[in-house]
Amino acid sequence: MRTLINAKSFERYFVGAVVILYAAFWIYVTLNHGAAVPPGDDSNFHLKTIRAILDGKAASSPNYPVGFHYLAAGLSWILNVNPVKLSIGIFALLLPLSSLALYFSCRALLGRTVALITFALYTLISFQPMQTLYDGGLPNVLAAGILLPLFFVCYLKFLELAGKERWRYAAFSLLLALFIFLTHHLSALYLTGVVVVATPLLTFFAKPGERRTQLGWFGVVTVVGIGALIMSGAITPTVNLVRQVVSFAPTFPFISLIGEVQDPGWIYRSYRDYKEGIGPTLVILGSLYPLAFLVLMWKRQLKRAHVLILIWLLLLLIASRLSGLGVPARAAKDMALPLSMAGGVLVAMVWQERSHLWRLVAVAATVWVLIVGGIDMTNKFVRIDDLTRMFRVTKADEQLLRDVPAGSHVAVYGISQLLSHLRPEVKFTNLHSQQETPLNVWLGEFDYVIVEMGEWPHVPPDEELLRQMIESPELKIVRSASDRWKTLYLFEVRKN
Repeated sequence: MRTLINAKSFERYFVGAVVILYAAFWIYVTLNHGAAVPPGDDSNFHLKTIRAILDGKAASSPNYPVGFHYLAAGLSWILNVNPVKLSIGIFALLLPLSSLALYFSCRALLGRTVALITFALYTLISFQPMQTLYDGGLPNVLAAGILLPLFFVCYLKFLELAGKERWRYAAFSLLLALFIFLTHHLSALYLTGVVVVATPLLTFFAKPGERRTQLGWFGVVTVVGIGALIMSGAITPTVNLVRQVVSFAPTFPFISLIGEVQDPGWIYRSYRDYKEGIGPTLVILGSLYPLAFLVLMWKRQLKRAHVLILIWLLLLLIASRLSGLGVPARAAKDMALPLSMAGGVLVAMVWQERSHLWRLVAVAATVWVLIVGGIDMTNKFVRIDDLTRMFRVTKADEQLLRDVPAGSHVAVYGISQLLSHLRPEVKFTNLHSQQETPLNVWLGEFDYVIVEMGEWPHVPPDEELLRQMIESPELKIVRSASDRWKTLYLFEVRKN
């Protein structure tokens, strides 16, 4: 393709400025809201696993690879940093790093013009990967948002090049595949699916004498590599996931998928899922990518990368509709990356057409992207600020727990599972409501009681409960702390 933007200096300044400003805003929001523990329910498991490794215990999980946790534990030990603080730092850095990984990957495969457009779509417009990060999906973003696109670059270079360079990229591919398999099970499934489907198709780009060699060597290396991982037990979560998807249980996912498609409202409901998780601009541009693919094929301008993007999108589309995966919404969110690449290819192709009709289409499409994309970009930065309420444990919790003695047993009307990472030497028990455990029954079991009141996802205000606790002769209020989203009260239980 003819290059639209030739100024290397513009490229460097644009990418650098966007990454710096975006990272600065992201880090500012993270720190400004006083995050004391990374957000999301998954963070509890990740931090527990990291602490277990630091305590000398072997980390294992039937549902999640532990490569990320060993990496975080190693960094925590080398840098002598609390794993909670380290996790917050990783949380703040993963988003800009994923944008850079996509940019350099796309540039290596499709050129500077497509890379810049893709970078702008993903960084400024896509709602991902921030929503995955707010769910606590640090390994997910590391594997699917950074390592996977880099793997695909090495994989395609292996198919394109010859001689020593080919085997250099084969080694890089296997190394990245190893990291992905050890980091995130869904990303490992994406990698395996794309490679299995794409490799036979992409060999048609090779010379006739090289096709058998490419298939043979890559097949041998892939089988040996995955076999070694299976024997080591490193991909047990991935194997369990595959078994769940292909099982012929009554809830066989393909059968449920067929039933879902027969629902008249399926198309709109599906579009809504992707629109809210990724953004309408990318969904619409990505849905037009098959047309761009056919045009490129007709004009004999099709590249291996174009085929890989299409396969990547189709596999994620299928995965995002399979209830057997357990988290189909996560697969839908992971479509943001290939959708951004598809949008970059489409926009660049339209702008590089010289006919008068295509120029009019390009101008109209640009106006549409600027309007709708501008709305998406505004919504993205609003969401970054709005989703910070997912920081369930903040500096307010740190301040409240400062004077609680080690070995105390604390009852919490709120989210207790993450508090243990602030004070591991304190035992926390979660009490969701007064109706579950009446006030006059359970006090003797605890040394302190914490009441949390705030906006969603925190515990909603219960003024009657707070009034009873303040008036109770068995409780003494010690201190309170608050932040933007919640107010916390610490009561000491009077012992007779």
